[in-house]
This record gives sequence, C-alpha cells and structure tokens, in this order.
Amino acid sequence: MKLSNKITTALFLIFIFGGFVLNAISPSKGFSEEENRYLEQKPKFSFADLKSGEYTSKFEKYVTDQIVFRNFWVGFKSDMESLRGMKENNSVFAGKDGHLLGKFVKPNGELLNTNINSVNSFKDNNKDIPVSLMVVPTATEILQEKLPYGAPTFDQKAIIDYIKDNISSEVNFVDAYNELLVHNKEDIYYKTDHHWTSLGAYYGYVAASKALGFKALDIDDFNREVLSESFYGTTYSKFNNKRIEPDKVEAFYPKQDVEHRLHYVDEQEDHEGLYRKEFLAKKDKYSVFLGGNHSEVEIKNKISQGEKKDKKLLVIKDSYAHSMMPFLANHYKEIDMLDLRYYKKNINEYIKENHIDEVLVLYNADNFTTDTSIKRLSK
Repeated sequence: MKLSNKITTALFLIFIFGGFVLNAISPSKGFSEEENRYLEQKPKFSFADLKSGEYTSKFEKYVTDQIVFRNFWVGFKSDMESLRGMKENNSVFAGKDGHLLGKFVKPNGELLNTNINSVNSFKDNNKDIPVSLMVVPTATEILQEKLPYGAPTFDQKAIIDYIKDNISSEVNFVDAYNELLVHNKEDIYYKTDHHWTSLGAYYGYVAASKALGFKALDIDDFNREVLSESFYGTTYSKFNNKRIEPDKVEAFYPKQDVEHRLHYVDEQEDHEGLYRKEFLAKKDKYSVFLGGNHSEVEIKNKISQGEKKDKKLLVIKDSYAHSMMPFLANHYKEIDMLDLRYYKKNINEYIKENHIDEVLVLYNADNFTTDTSIKRLSK
C-alpha cells in the first residue's frame, strides 16, 4: 500500500473512531437553539420496543440529534446541496428574494375530517355563544411566486375551501385567505420563519374583525417599532444556509389609551404589556410575542370604548395567534388563550367556569391539518 493511501486510511479511522469516542463521552443536549426544538434523548431499552422496532427507530433519531458538531454538519449538508443546485432541504424550499418556504404536503384526509368535525361538535356543545374558525394560509400558498420552479407542494386553497364547505353553518368562518392575498406584495410573512409578521397578523385581525363583529382599528392607529433586525426563525433552522439574510421583528402599539397585562396561569406569573423583550436576546425571537407557548394565558385589558369592551374572548390556537393578540386585545376586556397541545382539562367546562362570551379557533393551515390535539374540542 502506498504511503499516501496509508495516511488517508489512518486519518479516516481517526475521524471515525474519534467521533465515536466524542459522541460516547459528550453529554446529551436537551434543546437546540439553532434548530429551535427539543432534541431526541436516549431511549429506555425494553425487549418489547426492540421487537417492535420502536427502540431502534428512537435510537437512530437519538444518535442523529446528539452527534457532536451537529450544527456544523447540518450547515455543511445544506451548503453541499446548494452547490449541487438543490432548492429543497429538510422540506424547506429556497425561494426567490431570500424566502425560505415550508413544504405543504397533502393532508391525511381522516385527520382533517376529524378536526373539522371536532370544531362542529364543539359548536354543538356551546350553542349559546358565537364560535369562529380562522385557518390561516402559510407563506407557501400566499407567496407562490416566490417558490422555485416546479416545487412540489399541495394546494392549500383547496384545503381551506374544503374546510369552509364542511364546517357547520353555525360557525363563523374567517376569510383570512383573500385578505392576505390582497397584500401579498407587502412583508406579511417572515422570510426565515413559518409565522406571519406583525403586519401579516394585522391583516389577519382585520379579517377576524368582520366575523367577530367589531370595527378594526386602522393601521395608522398604531405606532410601529422595530424590535430586532437579526431574527432567524424555524425555516432557517431547518434549511440552515448561513448566507440567508435575517428578518426584522416589529411591534405595534395602539395610540389609544389602553393597558395590557399577561397572566400565565400554570406558572402564576404576571407581566405588563404583550411584548416580552427579554426574548430578543435569544434565538427564538418570535417568543417576544406573549413569551412563547403556554398551556393557558389570560390577557387582561383596560379599555374604555368599543363594541366588545365588556366581553371575554377565548382563543384556542397555535402560535400564529401570538402576534395577532396586540391587535385583538384592544377590543376585549379579557382574552383567554388555550393551547390544546398542553392544556389537558375539559374545554367546555372551562367556558362555563370562566364565563366566556365568544370563542375564536385560530390555526395556520399546516397545523390545522396535522395537529392531533384539535380532536379534544369534541370531548
């Protein structure tokens, strides 16, 4: 064997076994700031799980998540695929003008119907109060012209129309689609994150006001402040291309006299205002809105005017609702928010015990078609 081949083989073995040793001695990480998600932990062994294949599946995910220098390898993979001309990485498309757009796949029809029927059952159980449903299209649908040519993504509008056609006539359906489409030349979605921007949430609020029955404030009724110009969100974390430009995060403050206070029920914590600016120093800057995900949140507002000033609104939601609250909170004396992924109590009992006047169910289209916790509305 030539000396050069021996050196190459030796370096390869050192790399392989060195990585094995480092993986073995390195402590497991719980959360990835770069990817903004919890990492897989070492699974507990059982012969039953081994036989079923569940143990090996979990162990493979654990090894993948906990490999040393993971952030480097994820970024390296993305760079190599970009050099090869690939426009998709981890179900995220590299679109025009720096937009990273999440792939929307054909929904599971059974789950979709379950979620639609769950909202219908929820309304049947709460006949005396208005219930509205808002299914928000994602950037992949509204900004289709930003997708790379031939990008395989399913028709979101067809799904939203299907939901509208099959939801009970007693449920107020919020038409967020057309309101956002009219403004699709504006910065209504983040380029590096799956959420809508504060501006997009404002237009969503305008659409919701028509179903909820109040007059929305004009955009000029708010003072705007840029909170950050260095936001890298969820789609960036999946795609992991270091050459992508960051987003800015913006706050809207009402010019009218109103005060807001956040109360986290499980944590028994209170905070003044709806923006948690301490999160601007973290990777997940979207958590500046309401402090991120919590099972149960109360927003108490001091307002002196408006059609809903004496009403309590319950919002059953995903995180798209968070950046819309600075707008809705100017109309209701209280807005309660439940995240069904974490809130496990009976929702119908909650409505009675807390004297809720109205309900808004708010999800983005991707989550409404995939979230298995929505079925709890029918219980």
